Amino acid sequence: MISSPVENHMPIWIYQRRIWACLLAGAFLLPVFMFSGTSALLASTHGRAQWFGPMQNNLVGVKKRHISARRRTVRRNYNLNPRRKAHSSSRDFFGRNLVRTTYARRDKQPVVLRGLVKPGVRLSPQKMKRAFVGSYAPGYAKSPTPIFSPATLAVTLQATARYRAITQGGGWQRIPGGKALKAGVTGNRVIQVKNRLMKTGDYPNAPTISDEYDEATEQAVKRFQLRHGLAPDGSVGPATLRAMNVSAGKRLAQLEKNLFRLQQKADEGLPSRFVMVNIPDYRVEIVENGNVKARHNVVVGRASRQTNIIKANITQANFYPYWHVPRSIVVKDLLPRIRRGENVLRKMRLRIYRKWGGRPLNPALINWNSPSAASLKFRQEPGVNNALGMLRLNMPNLHAIYLHDTPVQSLLSRQTRAYSSGCVRVKDVFKLADWLLKDTAGWTSERIQATVRAGKSKTVTLNKPVPVYFDYITAWAKPDGTVQFRGDIYRRDGELRIASKS
Repeated sequence: MISSPVENHMPIWIYQRRIWACLLAGAFLLPVFMFSGTSALLASTHGRAQWFGPMQNNLVGVKKRHISARRRTVRRNYNLNPRRKAHSSSRDFFGRNLVRTTYARRDKQPVVLRGLVKPGVRLSPQKMKRAFVGSYAPGYAKSPTPIFSPATLAVTLQATARYRAITQGGGWQRIPGGKALKAGVTGNRVIQVKNRLMKTGDYPNAPTISDEYDEATEQAVKRFQLRHGLAPDGSVGPATLRAMNVSAGKRLAQLEKNLFRLQQKADEGLPSRFVMVNIPDYRVEIVENGNVKARHNVVVGRASRQTNIIKANITQANFYPYWHVPRSIVVKDLLPRIRRGENVLRKMRLRIYRKWGGRPLNPALINWNSPSAASLKFRQEPGVNNALGMLRLNMPNLHAIYLHDTPVQSLLSRQTRAYSSGCVRVKDVFKLADWLLKDTAGWTSERIQATVRAGKSKTVTLNKPVPVYFDYITAWAKPDGTVQFRGDIYRRDGELRIASKS
């Protein structure tokens, strides 16, 4: 066991649970250290063996690779490309930037040298595409009426009256389950679907109805799906059938509860510029002078780690932020992965502290099975793979949640997007940042782009804070009369009913 830190040494972890495997791996690595003129120390900590070699700026180790591996490296990353050399970036154990230089020798056996380099990021074309900055084009938002507006409140009131009349008239019949209905299918269930869609205006009223699932039926189903936040594929599958079978009485109650929410917001008064996140819709609205400038897809908290309903002010744009890992994530996610032996500290470039502002701890000296491990502080270094992505929008609030970029862009294209631990990930967040910073002197689209290219952590304070609302609206109407419904992902509509009775 190691009782004190090994100064000026860097650990190389060998993930084997059997000590003989660790010793075998150590015997293989020993010639590498001897070749480079370094010293090594073999130690066992929590069932793992570690080699400690002194930190050197010019040479840490020598490795052979096949010549074809050189062709796969990312070229011209650091503008250090002398003839017959290739470079790619990597990280050391503590998350410091390394440059890896591959030299092709006459014997065609490349030698790889690793050395510390200054902090900074060279973005690939894919990353730069993600960080594209530009102003919102005219007509960026197809529907310019915000959810928080007098117009939406008025048409939602009318829609509530319409659904009340439908409920008093007996509502609609439940459609029995069965195989998915799509174009070309015939049968009695198709007639029931058409009758259901006529009740809510998705299918035109007709004196007679055929039992064929024709193009008109498919278009009517798509309109219904779009109104309910479903994928508009035009077929009646399980999700669409469940939405159709929600009774008229429940839809009326949903409208009444959300009418109350909209009325509350109207009574508060709204500023000329604000950002509104509608949690169950998985979207954020950018509002200026009563019109929606843009809408962005967002990822919100999953049901077990819900995004809170808050009102705050966006005060800063933080490029390449540090991520101070919340204690809930440390206990529920991080520590279990470390105890399973995953190389999460290096993979995520995490530094560990006993208290913020203190010296980083050596992870090899920590007993991860101790209860005190839960009190440790974890900080992720800035970078394109940081959990907050390349940009965080600071908005001081009691719940420590904010809007931010994400390295996992694929989740932003899914139909349902409740995957986070409470914070809100935003698609095209740099467009939002450009809009937020337009009144801040000197911060043009070009300067934002240059800051992204530089790859260094930088915080910009907005000249005037912009209000932001995280709210929960599951039903509302648009000016054209279409009524929108979304799933009650946090079961808060039921809570509102209980509160209104008490």
